Parts: sequence; structure tokens; C-alpha cells
Amino acid sequence: MKVAQNTIELIRMMVRSKEDISVSEAARQIGVNRSTASRLLATLRDGGLFDQNPDTQKYRPGMLALQLGMRSRSSFNVLEWITAQAETVVQAIGHTVCLGVLDGADVMIVATKRRATPIYLTLDVGTCIRAHASAMGKVILAQLDDEAVRALLPEPLDKMAEMTRTSHHALLEDLALIRKTGYAISHNELANGISSYAVCTRLKDETPMAIGVAYLSNENHSDEYQIVSSLLDFKKRIDRELLLVDKPVRR
Repeated sequence: MKVAQNTIELIRMMVRSKEDISVSEAARQIGVNRSTASRLLATLRDGGLFDQNPDTQKYRPGMLALQLGMRSRSSFNVLEWITAQAETVVQAIGHTVCLGVLDGADVMIVATKRRATPIYLTLDVGTCIRAHASAMGKVILAQLDDEAVRALLPEPLDKMAEMTRTSHHALLEDLALIRKTGYAISHNELANGISSYAVCTRLKDETPMAIGVAYLSNENHSDEYQIVSSLLDFKKRIDRELLLVDKPVRR
């Protein structure tokens, strides 16, 4: 019974915390030694409720927690609906479509609609990618004001590939353009040889969600105009049919 109580208290701690949780902080909060806290956190991580930042080893909400939260707010059914509707984009451009939400400085993939071919580039559900280095991440960051972006992503930004933006100045220039065009582009920023495009919609609880595609740069693919047009048309249809109209950025 004590284990269950401590586990529940850790979940409550995660809900209240605005930052990732360390083993030491967890141990102090529930009144156990570090070894016990570490085992409880690892169990929650393995079960999907928590996720562990590979750089800091601290814990943050995991995919299962995200799904549970969405379901409790009646947004998860919306996510399933958007994923099903994404088949139209997959058919139009021939690439797998991924949906993602901001998770700290990362974007977490929450759903995918794969193209029906044996060879494709995709990101598994639950995968986290650096927001500043991906089209999906940048299109969500563009929903924030510049000061919020600076606070979220300390300089220097992690260099993931040849063209990764590593300064606030370079990244904010990209975000300013995204706010004008309504879509984001990433070439050789997340990984060399990878290109991606993304647009942003919102779930019913106003959580910004990216809709994106990624492919190998040397792969035979639709041209940029077709990809962007298909994604923008899809965003408009989703916003219209679900009444998910974007609101001005809160400053």
C-alpha cells in the first residue's frame, strides 16, 4: 500500500511541477531514500507515465500521461479523428504524416499515419525530437512570442546536423517567416539528409499541435509546392470542421 501511495504522490508532484523532476527531488518530496525513489520513477517511466530526459536524467510527463490528459479533456478523440483524416495528405504527397506536441524543448510524436509502402521514413509514437531543429518543432515555437522561445531554449542551441540553427537570432528569423507563411521548413537541421515540412493546428484545449512530413532528401518525392499546399489545405479543413480556429499569440 505504501508503494502505491508513493507512486500516486510522485504523479501528483509531476502534475504540480513546471520543471523536470530529479531523483533527489522526488526522494525528498515523498520521504524515501534515493534508491527507492529511483526505482519508483523507473517503474513509471517503463510504464509510459513518465519519460526520462537522456541529457539531464530528470523525469517529465510521458506518452501515457499525455494520452490520459487528452482523453480526460475529450481531446484524444479529436487526435484520433485528425490522424484518420491525414490519410488524404498521405495519398496526395506520398509521405508519412506525423502529429506532435511541444514537450519542454522537444516535440513529442503523438500519432502517425504511414504511407502504404514497405520503405518509408517515420517517427514512432512517443519519440521526442529537438523543437528548434525540426519543422514540427519550429511551427509550434512560432505560436510563442520571442521572449518565451528564448526562455525555453537556452543558447547555444544543440547542433544536431549541418544546418541546425544554434543561436536565438537565427531561430527567431525562421519563426518570424513561419508566422507570415503559416508553415515551417527544415532541411538538414535535425539530421543530415532529412527534409521536413509542417503546419500547426490546435486541439480543443488550445494545445498547439504540429502536422508534419519528413523524408530522405535524396528520395523521389512530391515537389515543395505540392507538399506545402496539401498541408495548408489539410490544416484549413481541420480548423474549419473542428472549429479549431487559431487565436492570437498570448504575450
